[in-house]
Amino acid sequence: MHAPFNVAFNTRMRYFEWLEKEENVFRLRRFGKAMTGTGGWEVPGSVIGGFPWLELSPRSVVVDVGGGIGSTSMLLANAFPQLRFVIQDRPPVVEMGVTAWRARHPEMLENGRAVFQAHDFFKPQPPYPAELDAEKTIPPPDSEGLNVKGKDVPAVFLLRVITHDWPDSYVTRILLRLRQTAGPSTRLLLADYVLPLACVDEDEDVEPEPTESDEDLGKKVTREPLPGTVRTLAPEGSPLLPNLGKANANAYWLDLTMRVMFNAQERTLRELAALTLSAGWKIVQVTRAPGSLFGHIIAVPVDIPPENLALPTMDEPEPDLESSAQGTFEYAEMDVRNPPMGHTFLTRVDLPSEDTIRQGVAVSKAVMASNQRGRKRKGRERAYTFTGHREGSGKDSKGGSEMKKGWRSIVRMLSKPHLGGDTHGNGNPKGDKPGEAR
Repeated sequence: MHAPFNVAFNTRMRYFEWLEKEENVFRLRRFGKAMTGTGGWEVPGSVIGGFPWLELSPRSVVVDVGGGIGSTSMLLANAFPQLRFVIQDRPPVVEMGVTAWRARHPEMLENGRAVFQAHDFFKPQPPYPAELDAEKTIPPPDSEGLNVKGKDVPAVFLLRVITHDWPDSYVTRILLRLRQTAGPSTRLLLADYVLPLACVDEDEDVEPEPTESDEDLGKKVTREPLPGTVRTLAPEGSPLLPNLGKANANAYWLDLTMRVMFNAQERTLRELAALTLSAGWKIVQVTRAPGSLFGHIIAVPVDIPPENLALPTMDEPEPDLESSAQGTFEYAEMDVRNPPMGHTFLTRVDLPSEDTIRQGVAVSKAVMASNQRGRKRKGRERAYTFTGHREGSGKDSKGGSEMKKGWRSIVRMLSKPHLGGDTHGNGNPKGDKPGEAR
């Protein structure tokens, strides 16, 4: 996965391995700070409403894959005390996470509700750490929480802003490793940007399955829309692009950043669906707060495609970390130098603030109340989808109504005279007299 980053810093090491070099310790800490800051991409508490956490059995295990210092897990652990959490990441990050949790919530580490585990997610999932509580604080699970060997299987694999760091072949390998460990009731939760299309998203016409009937020859059928599909973000009749143009530029800038740093990308919903399906996961729900491109995508285990039953090979051989530690390879003669970054973006790694945690707990209680009301409404989903409606209702929800108000505000703003063309005095276009038509 050789990327422009490797040329700029004259190294064959992957970015995260390069961060762990002794001379880059400040960059590693700064990266942890930046990952905490990515919480600003989401509506506060959206991860709580992005998955039906209350439907999980007590003592269910949530594996936070590539979870960093556990910022998301800490929020969820405070909101849902009946769950257990395993936070996996590379060894240096795990050390920082343990230190941070001991300062904020040492009791969760002591009673085994949350544990850190050093793990490479390209390798098979390891057994749970011995420190993970099995009996002391949480009631035992029902039989659905056990696999055939009588051991706990993860209830949820949580990957927050992970897939956009890797090319497709690497993501497939990560997801296949999780699929190998998953039980029938295990769910995959991806939290990441979902890029909208710059054109109207039309249903695809596909060739039908072969049949013996001559009447079906040459006919095409419309593929079933993906859950969470939205045809356009712009209101009907608006001059805006379907993806709202520059209003959503941040997601596309991030896409360019991923390509430069990792040879990776942000993905559309169709790309995510195809990628997860290649590893034995099928997307069944997409939850997104109105006005946000950051989505929570739920997938369930399905059969792994026969061609991927054997783990796919990477695009390139694994680098020799020992020989590449000095950062020398075929580009060495280019005299590429590391820019003097310095301690410019803070070096402290942060967990969610107490205010954020309290807000998260409050949101979880609101979600509980909303879910209880939602169960009484037949045929309606509890989570808002891309369109701002509750799927299956056929009518606007409160969230959809608020979204429409937002669109109307945009349209009103665009209809103001000073945005309609050149202005001359008092904001009147082209100097027309008051009340005179243009």
